[in-house]
Amino acid sequence: MHSVHKFGGTCLDSTEKIIKVIDILSLESKPITAVFSAVAGITDLLVQYCESIISQTVISQTLMKIRQIHLALFSQQMINEGKFKVIETELDRLKNILHGTLLIEEINSNTRNIILSFGERLSTIMMLQHLLNSTKKVNLLFPELFLILDNSNLEFDFFESSNLFNGLPQEYKDSEILLVPGYYGVTKDRVVKVLERSGTDYSASFIALLQQAKTLTIWKDVPGFMTANPTIVPQAKIIEFLHYDETIELSGFGAKLLHPLAIQPAKQGNFPILIRDINNLSSKTKIHGSINNNYHDYKIKSVSYLESLTLADLHFYSGFDVSRIQMINNLIHKEKLKIHAYYKSFAKLNYILDKQISDENISLLRDYGYQVNITNNISYLCIIGNNLIDDISYFNQFTEILKDYKEEIKMITIGIHKFSIYILVNDKIAVNLIRSIHSKFIS
Repeated sequence: MHSVHKFGGTCLDSTEKIIKVIDILSLESKPITAVFSAVAGITDLLVQYCESIISQTVISQTLMKIRQIHLALFSQQMINEGKFKVIETELDRLKNILHGTLLIEEINSNTRNIILSFGERLSTIMMLQHLLNSTKKVNLLFPELFLILDNSNLEFDFFESSNLFNGLPQEYKDSEILLVPGYYGVTKDRVVKVLERSGTDYSASFIALLQQAKTLTIWKDVPGFMTANPTIVPQAKIIEFLHYDETIELSGFGAKLLHPLAIQPAKQGNFPILIRDINNLSSKTKIHGSINNNYHDYKIKSVSYLESLTLADLHFYSGFDVSRIQMINNLIHKEKLKIHAYYKSFAKLNYILDKQISDENISLLRDYGYQVNITNNISYLCIIGNNLIDDISYFNQFTEILKDYKEEIKMITIGIHKFSIYILVNDKIAVNLIRSIHSKFIS
């Protein structure tokens, strides 16, 4: 059976790391599909170009930086053998597109998507040249040939993509190692569309679903999911096992190791996702569909948090119907605020936002008859574990810790999932509360 391996941009940013990638792909049982992010820093350069005032100078500087980064990843022998020429050819394509934006003095949405896709194209073309030194049964497959996106929600269309994938020429199916650029696909009209940042995780997971792969491995240059942020809890450990749903929650609370969308194809195909460290092959987190209730003999797996948030507390004594909630949501959307969570009772609505609602809109809400209270500098904690609320004695131990912080706790939410508890607290005590929970139940 196939296995799929995704390599992040920081796994490709030095010749030493590229050698590690080659070694990994050489040692793994075949066939393998390898999905690549752009080399670290390249997508940022392309985004900066798209957001800059277009000029010949900006074009030249952007192309020069991209060329230098990739050139440093080729040995002198490979350069002498002419293997860097394929990068030069791709850069010429990019140069023509950038010059086109200068002529029309505009970067529309379609052109921006094409420009941003070049980071992954370049890294995968680069890795093809490196791998051709060690194996001849390696092929490069561009997403344009089989990864079809639904234009309305930027999610891959399984029916359309699988039909195209199954109809690919035999040379791709016979590859020992198949290389695919991540981060983008095309619509049914063959218009290039890029995904959200870190979207290569989703690309790799969807490809694993198409291939009915046995595993998906996400390679990073850092350890897997941790029991807490090691910068605030030095005793934090690697989490060996996570359920799909636990992973989604942790990803939403600052654990940027896996894009949440990558879970969806894994659940559909029922294959595990391994998060592995390219610098420490023994370190890994396995994400799968079963709960391991004996995980290291403790139930709490991880304590994570988001800080510097805003709590918007709205009261309306005759209750919140659908139209009122929709009006408030539209107002928040227009301000481009991110809703991390919201909670509703009959006469009360709480929003946890990334920043404060403007004074103008607070006044507008009050004019509509809402009582509005805003609290800034709020932290939102997420405690993940195995059936946390089923064991009453264990849950009582947990609440004992909270008593020491009761003056600073704004809200506790239990029951959304059996595996999670959420706590809203003032920023100033968040770190100490996390350390207390970790010390009691994990360390």
